[in-house]
Amino acid sequence: MGKTGIEESYMDAGAGCVEMMNLDRFISKYVTKREKSMFLTDIEANDENLRKKIRGKSVLVTGGAGFIGSNYIHYMFFYQGNPAI
Repeated sequence: MGKTGIEESYMDAGAGCVEMMNLDRFISKYVTKREKSMFLTDIEANDENLRKKIRGKSVLVTGGAGFIGSNYIHYMFFYQGNPAI
């Protein structure tokens, strides 16, 4: 029997051990059905401007455990360098 989508999204750690689910892989394959973000072209085109506007700023995120909030935090790490949490 083949693996389910969720089973395929887990990384094999070898020796029959399974590591944490790769959420990005699962979302790409089964939710959005895209390999990259539909916003990636815009983000890349505005990379320098985004860095200038975000670097050194303080941001309060409530609901950071949800999908939108966690992605927002991910990009803050990317553009801030080393933000305080």
